[in-house]
Amino acid sequence: MWPAPLTVVLPRRAAVAWQAETLAVRIPAHPLLRLLLARLGPLTATSANPSGTPPPTLPEQVERTLGEGVELLLDGGVTPGGAPSSLVDFSVSPPILLRQGKFQVPVEWGVKLG
Repeated sequence: MWPAPLTVVLPRRAAVAWQAETLAVRIPAHPLLRLLLARLGPLTATSANPSGTPPPTLPEQVERTLGEGVELLLDGGVTPGGAPSSLVDFSVSPPILLRQGKFQVPVEWGVKLG
């Protein structure tokens, strides 16, 4: 199913240096980012937009939103924007749909509305 506009919340493994019990995982479809991931392996990153705000479509918008804390900004050009990824929490049973986005969650996943 990946790459797809789908973000999943999973239990954090002990080897991951993070204080929260869960983390969100996504495999992007953008060709330049996929090439970078293929060469470097997994990356950790924050969302480019705070919860409830529209996703940026230009690198300049990301810089304005995230400010000085950005160590690297990869300019892949204008992104299509639109609805964010769907967000499903698989750290609980049954899984919970936290945000409906572009990805249509299959009924057979047994996801409850959050």
